[in-house]
Amino acid sequence: MSTPRRRRLAFADLQPWVRYAEHEFWRSPMAARRIFDHEFIYVLKGWVRAEFEGKKVLMQPGDLWIIEPGVPHAGVPEPTVTEIFGVHFDYLTRTDSARLHYPIRDERHMPPLRPRVAFPNATVLAGVYHADELPDLRAPFAALVEAFHDRRPADLLRVRARWLDLFYMLVRAVAVGGRSGGSLIRHREEVVRAQAWIEAHYTRPLDREALAERVGLSPTHLTHLFKRLTGRSPLEHQQHLRMAEAKRLLREGKLKMREVARRVGFEDPYHFSRAFKRHEGHSPRGYLDMLRRGG
Repeated sequence: MSTPRRRRLAFADLQPWVRYAEHEFWRSPMAARRIFDHEFIYVLKGWVRAEFEGKKVLMQPGDLWIIEPGVPHAGVPEPTVTEIFGVHFDYLTRTDSARLHYPIRDERHMPPLRPRVAFPNATVLAGVYHADELPDLRAPFAALVEAFHDRRPADLLRVRARWLDLFYMLVRAVAVGGRSGGSLIRHREEVVRAQAWIEAHYTRPLDREALAERVGLSPTHLTHLFKRLTGRSPLEHQQHLRMAEAKRLLREGKLKMREVARRVGFEDPYHFSRAFKRHEGHSPRGYLDMLRRGG
């Protein structure tokens, strides 16, 4: 199903309406859905695996996801809790709906899509923007959420003013020139491909040179960009995946330690135990003891 065309608004026509603004702790995967208005998701702590329009992007603190009406999307917080600011809004004044979002299977019941803004250079403000492309948006988001929760009638104006402050910063940074993001922005797809390869083959030994050649970058450049985008080096990301799976298998309690080690890429159980302790702060047996004690 294609996304319908929508009316475009000039800056002078903006009459923003903030429907929802919260400081949230995101704990559960977001199933594929569409929304009828617009949404900001700004990451404060943790990571988010965002999926939209056939793309998969790992978001880290300081990144912003701008979700447009009618665009199928899904997201998963990582590790288990991600701290975010979430804002639902319209570019035109208030249209109420009993629901903020609609599962894909229910999309035929969505209300009409809201207009989008027409920027002078034809930019569409949508998708994921990384911290390198943006100013620090924590303060304007916090001010918007605070104003939204003050229920005095006059503060409806303050909510609109805080939203406009935030939107102005975005327009300056993204749509009218702003920051370029440099090498990280140019090579984001290469990093995402490297990340996907590691996630599909994390039980194999990681050859840094071969991985870099696979995505067309030098090993040093790939490691530098990978860490800036994900917060981990390629090897650290592989170890994170291995240890997450090892903990899952240990919690299940169906396998012996040697088999758990083998399942996550370690032929030597002693090597596995040492790597686990470096990563988690205790041995695999210590981890099981902690679970038994309810820690």
